[in-house]
Amino acid sequence: MLPCTPELASLLDAWRNDTTVEVYVASLYTFTLAGGETIRWSAEDQDIAWNGHTWLRGPGITATPITRQIGTQVSQKDVSLVFDDTVTVDGVRLAKFIASGGLFNATMQFESAYATAPDQPIIGTLAEFSGRVTQLKATGETRATITVSNWMSLLNVQVPVNVWQPPCLHTLFDSGCKLDRNTYAKTFTVQSATDPLTLVTDLTSTSEGYYNLGKIAFTSGANAGQSRAIKLQSAGIISLVRAFPNLPRNNDKFTVYPGCDLTTTTCKGKFNNLQHFKGQPYIPTNETAAP
Repeated sequence: MLPCTPELASLLDAWRNDTTVEVYVASLYTFTLAGGETIRWSAEDQDIAWNGHTWLRGPGITATPITRQIGTQVSQKDVSLVFDDTVTVDGVRLAKFIASGGLFNATMQFESAYATAPDQPIIGTLAEFSGRVTQLKATGETRATITVSNWMSLLNVQVPVNVWQPPCLHTLFDSGCKLDRNTYAKTFTVQSATDPLTLVTDLTSTSEGYYNLGKIAFTSGANAGQSRAIKLQSAGIISLVRAFPNLPRNNDKFTVYPGCDLTTTTCKGKFNNLQHFKGQPYIPTNETAAP
């Protein structure tokens, strides 16, 4: 049974016993981005206020039905968004925001809000589905479709967690690696951006490719607070894996962190951290027996 307010329970009971009772239902979608920002959209043609929050009339939203079943099977909901250039997130057109990965690692909650009429206040909601965005199925200038999987999807993990492999099982700067990210943080400035995936900066490094597989986080400009993975770094030129929502401008400041290819050579030579290396570099390679 889904929890609801006493007023909503009374309305639903009256509706169940007498189908002539009028019930207005509104669909509410709450997205929580990876950085913690919350976006609330109403699928109706008006804003919906309830419990101190307002779901704004945003993109047109339709979704596949919800199926509930007993067991450990993952339930999914495809959510389709239709929009124009007036729909934005933090000043960025929604089409560009989604295409640049703005919904990556976001979570979503779908609620049905109830009232006795469209012009009457909401008396309660039913939280019917929640989960995380697991796939961007389609995207374009005016529409996008995402797949949201319920929390059962978190059980889709490798068992056992640790495997025998040459690369390190830790992620750089995690609790097993033990290194302090802030110790390696350096601040530089953009000199020019030739295209969305290439930045020319005043970055200096002791070795070529030192920041390969690392991270860049802007601290000023239109992309302040945004971060991206670094594909390659050559002198002051940084190639990104994924573009920022806005093209960086001259004098935008950023913090950059080095990357790690998870080999013993890098762990020892670049970070002097071989004591925390968690891999098995001497596992024999695969061999093929002669017929």
